[in-house]
Amino acid sequence: MDDLVSFSIRPARRNEIETLRQIELDAFFALRDAGGIPGEPSATSADSLFVMLDNGLLVVAVNSEDRPLGFLGATQIGDELYINEIDVLRAVQGKGLGKALIVWAVEEMGRRRLRRATLTTDRFVRFNAPFYARNGFRVLADDELSSHLRQTLGHQIKCGLDPARRVAMASDKH
Repeated sequence: MDDLVSFSIRPARRNEIETLRQIELDAFFALRDAGGIPGEPSATSADSLFVMLDNGLLVVAVNSEDRPLGFLGATQIGDELYINEIDVLRAVQGKGLGKALIVWAVEEMGRRRLRRATLTTDRFVRFNAPFYARNGFRVLADDELSSHLRQTLGHQIKCGLDPARRVAMASDKH
């Protein structure tokens, strides 16, 4: 693929859910190869993606032919916008799609007048915590974790993710 990728961000459509799951499976390998996650690929359930879609919190990065190349799915939990998932096809990673999706989430947080956008991620993989830090997120101290973030991190660790690598992050900027 060319170095320059033309794309735009728009709401996801119901008929794209399976495509988004395939994008997530593809992106899994980049994370696994970088040491951020073990095991076999799995994708967010279609039901969970439909809930995000119905709540206006599932967006896609599409190419000039309107084909999804990446997506972001989030959930509003109290006064936080929790980013459940952000994935970009490996073939177009590093081209600005992830950044554009993060910008959308932070802007959506502002539109909804929420306190912060949050996520959990790998501390070390360059396209995880370091990427989010370059885009306005900061690592949260333990006393800054909402009950949801604490539970989410606990669940991820129970599922086999390395607790030394997991971190919760937030952006409070509107």
